[in-house]
Amino acid sequence: MKKVAKLNTCAYVYEKLFVQGEESDITIVACGKEWKVHKLYLKQAKFFESMFDREWAESKSGRVKLKITDSNINAEGLNAVLGSLYHNEIEIDLEKIEGTVAAASYLMLESVTDRCAEMMIDALSTDNAIRYYELSTNYGLDSVREQSMQLLLHNFWKIMTDKNKLREIDHQMLTKLLTSPDVLITEGEFDLYKIVKLWIFMRECPDCDTDEQHEIIDEMTSSLWSALLENEESPKALEVDDDEFFNKCIRLGRTLDTYPKCWRWIGFNFGVDLLLHVNEYTLCIKRNCLNQKAPYSVNLRSKHVLHYRIVICDSTGTIIFDSGKTTWEMRPDEVKTIYRLPEDSTIPLSVHFQYLIHSPVSSSQFVQKFLEEQVKSE
Repeated sequence: MKKVAKLNTCAYVYEKLFVQGEESDITIVACGKEWKVHKLYLKQAKFFESMFDREWAESKSGRVKLKITDSNINAEGLNAVLGSLYHNEIEIDLEKIEGTVAAASYLMLESVTDRCAEMMIDALSTDNAIRYYELSTNYGLDSVREQSMQLLLHNFWKIMTDKNKLREIDHQMLTKLLTSPDVLITEGEFDLYKIVKLWIFMRECPDCDTDEQHEIIDEMTSSLWSALLENEESPKALEVDDDEFFNKCIRLGRTLDTYPKCWRWIGFNFGVDLLLHVNEYTLCIKRNCLNQKAPYSVNLRSKHVLHYRIVICDSTGTIIFDSGKTTWEMRPDEVKTIYRLPEDSTIPLSVHFQYLIHSPVSSSQFVQKFLEEQVKSE
């Protein structure tokens, strides 16, 4: 019987040629370190392939000094990437992955950047999603960027309570999160306002004292009264397209750790009382009017059009149900079953409710102007 003996050729090549630099025909200098390496192996990277094929002056001298301008590139990352050219594997430290990704991107070695992307996706969590999103954006790792943003959107209701994580979010990312139709929150829209205020406070001078906030309140109060009168008096049913809905809808949510649960949000609806009820079988919405008829009150009008979207996620932020944007003409005390939970569903779950039941309040021009000035001053 013949037996196949495994030879550790890769380890031998790595040790002799890369670590010890035997028979080297070129020296790479960067980040205060030198590597005695071989053109034949280096040409696996597009950076060196282009250099040697075009016969750059540096390559002819047998000594190439890399011009490093990226602060993420370090000797450790370059060593790992160059070493991978001599071996069929690469050791990647996720805590220091910036150096490896930056070096692989600089040398245009796609096999390493692809492997880094796979490992980042496997390790993706709320603890590193912000960091991975920024890293993947800088180095064109599209799959990592998309999945990082998706995780941030689905778990924003957790992240926004962590001041350290909130501090990591820059203006561009915060804007992208808050304006996305897929951002999921709990509690209410007012909590988003508090988070934005906290985010600004952590970035701006805390002892700033002006009259701007009083002017903002006056203008917003006027806008709210106008919206209240419009919704009381207008006989027309509310009509909104998808873009306007996702731009101006109220966003609410709750965590679900026991059954049954019943939530109501009356403070945002100009008197329309909505109940959201969940048990181990179904999720329902009810327009609560207590069986009273009073057509002159917003709360008790005979018909109300509700535009809504409901999303349910498991404990990891994975969406298990998404109703999409839909419409329901509600009558007094009417109940609508939105979703029937599968028998194998487990808690905890998070329920996220986006809706419009009245004409959106017009954005305050003064607030918009104030925010634009703040962005310009950054």
